[in-house]
Amino acid sequence: MNNDKKRILQMVSEGKISTDEALTLLEALGEPEGEKIEIKDRRGRKKNLRVDIDAGDNSGKAKVKVNVPLSIIKALMPLAKSGVIPEKTKHELERQGINLDQIIKMTESVTDELADSDEEIVNITAGDGEDGATVKVYVD
Repeated sequence: MNNDKKRILQMVSEGKISTDEALTLLEALGEPEGEKIEIKDRRGRKKNLRVDIDAGDNSGKAKVKVNVPLSIIKALMPLAKSGVIPEKTKHELERQGINLDQIIKMTESVTDELADSDEEIVNITAGDGEDGATVKVYVD
């Protein structure tokens, strides 16, 4: 990642510019071909991490669906290493026993493994009948 992009991301993290302003600046910088990250399965399909939450028909609560391309997750990992996360935050995470480098490595490894997976990662059902709630996390 070049220094201009790092500066823009740092300005967002410091609250100096909005995410919309950062997007405009990043688009103006352009994107070299070598920086594109796509995660596809063996058949060439792009993969998404999906989270579906259904609170049940009679609960009156909305259904929630979250879809995150695995390529975005993979692309964000270098940001965590690049200095966007303030040192104070890193030290506090370490003090709490959270090893950020280990999390980054595990996330990179998991995104690679998930690219060829069609299995559910999490499937939770709570309650029964129409009032039951379900949470599913899977790659599609």
